Order: sequence, then C-alpha cells, then structure tokens
Amino acid sequence: MNNKQNDLKKNILSKIDSGKIKMKPKIYFTAKTVIVLFAVIAAVVVLSFLVGFAVFSIRASSRLFLLGFGNAGIWTFLVTFPWLLLVTEIILLIFVDILLKYFKFAYKTPFIYLMAGTTVFVVLISFFTSTIPVHETLYQEAVEQKIPIFETIYKDAKRPPEENGVFRGVIISVDDDAFTIFSDDYDKDKDDGQQTISISKERLKYIPPIRIGDFAVVACKQEKDGRCYLYGLKKLKSAEMK
Repeated sequence: MNNKQNDLKKNILSKIDSGKIKMKPKIYFTAKTVIVLFAVIAAVVVLSFLVGFAVFSIRASSRLFLLGFGNAGIWTFLVTFPWLLLVTEIILLIFVDILLKYFKFAYKTPFIYLMAGTTVFVVLISFFTSTIPVHETLYQEAVEQKIPIFETIYKDAKRPPEENGVFRGVIISVDDDAFTIFSDDYDKDKDDGQQTISISKERLKYIPPIRIGDFAVVACKQEKDGRCYLYGLKKLKSAEMK
C-alpha cells in the first residue's frame, strides 16, 4: 500500500515538474469557496422569498378557501395553483444542493437527505418571514407604484381567480335564486367589479343565510345557460377583505 502511495506521489510530482499539472495558489480556492458560499446564500434568499410569496398569494387571493368547497373547489385550487413558481422553486432547490456538495459537511451526504434538510431550512425561513408583513408591505408599495420592479410580480397577488369562477367581495343584492357580489379592495386592479351568482335549488339548503352587506368569497361554475352557479361560499370578516 505504501509503495503504491509513494508511486502515486512521485507520479504527481513528476507531472508538476513537467508542467502537466499546474499548482494553484491558496487564494484561488479561498475565492472559489467565497463565490460558492455567496451563490448558496443568494439562492436560498431568493428561494425563501418565492416560497413566502407563493404562500402569501394563495392565502391573500382566497384560493385557500377552495379546499373547503368539495371536489369542485379542490379541482379549481389545483388548476389555479402557481405550478410554474413551484417548478422554479424546485430547480433553485436542486441548484442550492448541487452547490452545497462543494463543502465537506455535505460532500458525503446522500443527495436526497441534503434536499430534505435544505427544504426544511427554507420552509423555516419562509415561516419566520411570514410572521413579518414583508410581502404585504411590498404589495402595497407595488400597488402605489413606489417599487416598479415588484409591480409585475405583485399586481395580481391578491386577485381571486375570477376567470375560474372565484369572486371575493360584499353582497349588494339578494334574490330567491341569485345574489350579486361586488368587489372593491381599493387597489384599482382587475378584481374590482360585480358578478351575479345563481343558486340551484339543490344548493340552497347547503349555504349559510346571506344578507346584503355580508362579505364573502364565493366559487361558481359556468353552465350552458350562461349563468354561473354557486358551489361554494365562505363568509368573511371585513378585515379579511383587505
């Protein structure tokens, strides 16, 4: 064994002497470590931001209520889920773990365990930032056009997926088999307006009593007769409308 090590050492030294292998200064490895570490930190920050934004958007747009509206609500939730954002987050997560393999503490760790640990770490950071109104503040700044760079990202963050039959607002009229909901969250975006929701006879006995002035998030399905029929309703407190 010692002879093999000696032979290997002599072989490496001879290649260094002949110029086939060039020695690199210590500063090269230090700089490389710093760059990789900076890339890891930057990627983790961006990843945590995106996870926090996704949670903020799902919750603020009232899409989370869809999970309580039966199979139709669950399907709409899945259809309107920000899958592209999730894919981006997964790619970033893999990128972070590939970079972490550069360090000794992670080199011998199985990749699946490394990903699990990184995921938990990112979720904890995102949970911590969710206790601070970071995304709410950025949303307000974007709405007021104080931070143009975030305007595209945040402009529809709170908007319910109206194109999929989900509306949030105040009830302004109630009839025997329909009601009208009006939304105005004072940010002058696409979700300001009114929508008439029809109620089938089968659904009437399952929904809570609704009155003019009630705040609610509703979900309806467009039928062939051109009317949007209610399949889910959740009353809200006025604070949840902001």
